[in-house]
Amino acid sequence: MTRLRPGGGFVLLALVSAAAIGFFGWGLVTPRLDAFWRLQVRLAIGGAPLDEREFDLVQKTIVRYPKIADNLLEGGQVGLISANDEGVVDVGYAYLLRTQPDARRLSVTASARAADNPITIHVRTLTERFEAEVSSAAPLSWGLPTSGRFPQLIEIRVGKAKRGRKATAVFVQTEALR
Repeated sequence: MTRLRPGGGFVLLALVSAAAIGFFGWGLVTPRLDAFWRLQVRLAIGGAPLDEREFDLVQKTIVRYPKIADNLLEGGQVGLISANDEGVVDVGYAYLLRTQPDARRLSVTASARAADNPITIHVRTLTERFEAEVSSAAPLSWGLPTSGRFPQLIEIRVGKAKRGRKATAVFVQTEALR
């Protein structure tokens, strides 16, 4: 039995077909900046918090395009980029963005309703994680890391109160260390 080899025309047709399929598949992928802006709008209106993959995408995008961080912060060095009312957060999470590794402290204070009912707060950057309980009488104070890539995204998630009631809001701010 003789084996026949495919001819040059067939090989060329197969390569062109594979290239066309690859090109159209690449065209269906959402570009990084488009995905970033969609996530930014979702955070600004108080939609769902970022999952691990989305957090990584936002961090890598602001590092690659630092002008985006400058625009989000309107020329400032640090600020909240998620839904908030002058630092008061009631959607269960906050995203803080800072452009430089200056010495700052993050402060999170629970609402007055949580005075005797502590709330668990989870804070993370791309490289560090921190967890603490806060109340209106005992706020969280955490020195922000000065290592890592900048601009830096910091996630603050508000857990449920110890006795099952959900806190109404927390106040998130940063202050310079002295």
